Amino acid sequence: MLHEAEALIMAGGYGKRMGEAARETQKCLLPIEEKAVLGHILESLVAAFGSVDVKIAVAYKASQVKEYVDKNKPNKITVTYVPDDTTKGICGAYLNMEEYTKGNYISLPGDVIAYPGAYERTLSLFETSKASIAMALSPRLEVIDTHAVARLRGIDVIEFLHPPPNTPLYPFLRDLNFYASDKRMFDFIRKFPTPPQGGISPVVRKAFEAQYPLIGERYTSPWIHLGYPNDLTKTLHENE
Repeated sequence: MLHEAEALIMAGGYGKRMGEAARETQKCLLPIEEKAVLGHILESLVAAFGSVDVKIAVAYKASQVKEYVDKNKPNKITVTYVPDDTTKGICGAYLNMEEYTKGNYISLPGDVIAYPGAYERTLSLFETSKASIAMALSPRLEVIDTHAVARLRGIDVIEFLHPPPNTPLYPFLRDLNFYASDKRMFDFIRKFPTPPQGGISPVVRKAFEAQYPLIGERYTSPWIHLGYPNDLTKTLHENE
């Protein structure tokens, strides 16, 4: 059932691995199927929830992001731009958003596209559980080699590895970096500090190792991670 949701989008990174493609354009604005990645994300959020209160972390080429979103955001989306000090990494971006969040939310990277069900089911799973974090996990391990991997028993995360092994095999599932949580995620970031370049996955790993309850939604449909220049030629439906 559609319901108003809160979403946090990390859209301030440099996109160094994209090379020349991201030199003049913010990575999240690069096109997949002739539409900016961020445009796909916003449309999928509306399809998943109907109304969405979005907070977007901006830093590198922030003016590009603001201009694009202001011109192209779907109806039923409200947007708050949150300045992101890139020297503090993704975790710093999360903490900057804390004062703007109201309750349960789903947080997303600005470089991953998935179908609306990934957002809706992950947040719904969190809201109907007592877990600290719910995450979207995919059997499509080949999409990206740098994201963490996890194993599930039912919906419970029983193993979470970051850095991931070089050649993980099923039943490992790839972490999309879609996390549904509440103020507890901010508490974890403070409790388990990591280097700026480490991202959010080391925090999630430390929370798992400290035996906080984590759960996962098996997302079996296609998804795209914009990590390398060749990813610009991919389409969501090509591997269905």
